[in-house]
Amino acid sequence: MSVASFSREQDARSFSGWFLVEYIYVHITRALVMGAKQNNPVVKRMEDFMSDPTVVSREEWLAAREELLKKEKELTYAKDQLAATRRKLPMVKIEKGYVFEGPNGKVSLLL
Repeated sequence: MSVASFSREQDARSFSGWFLVEYIYVHITRALVMGAKQNNPVVKRMEDFMSDPTVVSREEWLAAREELLKKEKELTYAKDQLAATRRKLPMVKIEKGYVFEGPNGKVSLLL
């Protein structure tokens, strides 16, 4: 099994939560046992992902959380702006007469 096999999108979608973390950990361990280099970027990235968070005071956590919340709101706003831009894209006239089989017989894109 290759080092990168755990990063396949279909594998990640089939797992969730801590089970996914355990799944990734097992694959990294196997890769290292099978001779993967410690400086392999995939292994390094996953080691960073799995490291324990630092322990701080409630005030420090709250400040960090507020900063993260601010960034999350900026991201949401940017995604909303992008979606609005996408909705404003011009349409392309469909010249070909597509026909589909519907529950009431044949239908086309043009009603």
